[in-house]
Amino acid sequence: MVSGTGPKETLKKYNIPVLSDLPGEGQGLHDPPLYALVYSVSVTTSSSLINATYAAQASNQAGPLTDPGTNELGSEKLPASSRANLSANALSLLSQIPSDWPEIEYVTFAGDLSRTITAPGQYATFGVGLAAPLSRGNVTIISADTVDRPLIGLN
Repeated sequence: MVSGTGPKETLKKYNIPVLSDLPGEGQGLHDPPLYALVYSVSVTTSSSLINATYAAQASNQAGPLTDPGTNELGSEKLPASSRANLSANALSLLSQIPSDWPEIEYVTFAGDLSRTITAPGQYATFGVGLAAPLSRGNVTIISADTVDRPLIGLN
């Protein structure tokens, strides 16, 4: 929006020239939450990228950490044993998801996906998230300065 594309009312509020009035810009956000569990491990992971040698190898497309991204990804429907503990409202919401669409995703990552561990070492992450979030939120600016973080409403 700071570049001039978005709802004209928002852009005018921050004295941004309107290049394109797009009222729906920033609406309909559906960002699946991911809960990450980070473990200390005894193998080389992307945690090593803070080491200049490993970082240089990765940037030259060589070495074990060329692709430090997600290593495994899986998904499934919420198991029946877990559904038994859900409210009627939650079950009603889940019924809106197509029968052939997963509801849960599993992610592994050879490093600290949470980016919260500051202690030196090697880490691996196991994450669980919603594959089909039903809430819709929005994103908007709070000023004309790109240094100011946007206002995010996940709903």
